[in-house]
Amino acid sequence: MKLQILVIISAIFVFVFSGVVKAQKIKYVFVAGDASANTIRCIQAGENDLSKLRRSLPFSHTRKRALINNLTCNNLPINQFAARFGAADTAYYLNRLTHKKNRLELDKVSITDLASNDDEETIIKTIMIASN
Repeated sequence: MKLQILVIISAIFVFVFSGVVKAQKIKYVFVAGDASANTIRCIQAGENDLSKLRRSLPFSHTRKRALINNLTCNNLPINQFAARFGAADTAYYLNRLTHKKNRLELDKVSITDLASNDDEETIIKTIMIASN
């Protein structure tokens, strides 16, 4: 008898709270703190816009590495900043050019949710960007 009551209460609990728990997506909106080229690069890194980021970097490999190693976005090295906000492509690219002390252990793996639900709740977070 106690087992039947427990099963019924558990079923009611699951039924009542099944609509409450929804998957959430987080969308980051980056706002420039100033109009400098480095701030624009930070925004491109955070938005995972690899093509624009690569065009904004110097052509010379040596100058490119020097810029990436000295650029911080919100007090983080640019590769760590990109990784923090889920920008996998730019984080992977920047990580290869970063000095060993700032490098992250990144795997080149991408996961695509094929069973994505359109009625997921999207949370928008605004991030103010400042570069050095």
